[in-house]
Amino acid sequence: MSHPRASSTTELEAVDVTDDGGTALKTIGREEPYLSGHYPGNPIYPGVFLFDLCEKLASSCPAIPRPFDRLDSLRFFAPALPGDRVRIELTLRRSAAGTVIGAAFLGRSTVEDQQKLFTVRMSYA
Repeated sequence: MSHPRASSTTELEAVDVTDDGGTALKTIGREEPYLSGHYPGNPIYPGVFLFDLCEKLASSCPAIPRPFDRLDSLRFFAPALPGDRVRIELTLRRSAAGTVIGAAFLGRSTVEDQQKLFTVRMSYA
């Protein structure tokens, strides 16, 4: 069972569903309840919450079967900091294993300023 404060922390702001997946946005609020303890003086949005955003987006996309059987890979490239706007993209790749791949980006003022935040690959039976 998830912690009640955690569920409100990982809410998506906007979801756009496509034929093979979807995209979603989340702005990391400066007053998020877990930022003060992760890490004091240098707050970073917890990676487990970022993965939870992927799960929430996947559950909103009819093209993506649920539940996932395994997390094949998750690789972080940058921290998500207070004030950052995160854009998550998930796409179903049809294969024998059934794989969903995704990426998240830190949205800046222009597309050229965006930085890759993480990549993820999940599989289902």
